[in-house]
Amino acid sequence: PLNKSDYCFTMSELKIWEAFPDIQANAFGFSIDPENSDKVSFFVRNTGTNTGPISFGSKVPQIPATNKEIRGPTEASQWNLIVI
Repeated sequence: PLNKSDYCFTMSELKIWEAFPDIQANAFGFSIDPENSDKVSFFVRNTGTNTGPISFGSKVPQIPATNKEIRGPTEASQWNLIVI
């Protein structure tokens, strides 16, 4: 699992927002843990259109845009809410 900082770095480094500028997480199925109201579970299914090149870093050639829509696999996620 990635924390927020690592997730943002990975998305920037791989230029995901440039390759899929309309990417959407499409979160659904939110559920509050009955034993811990600070814990929320949910699912995401990313969708987007590949309108920019895909980059895997400077050592690998970029893959040109396909202009095809993608629908990622369903991913389970969980947040622990902390009030400061």
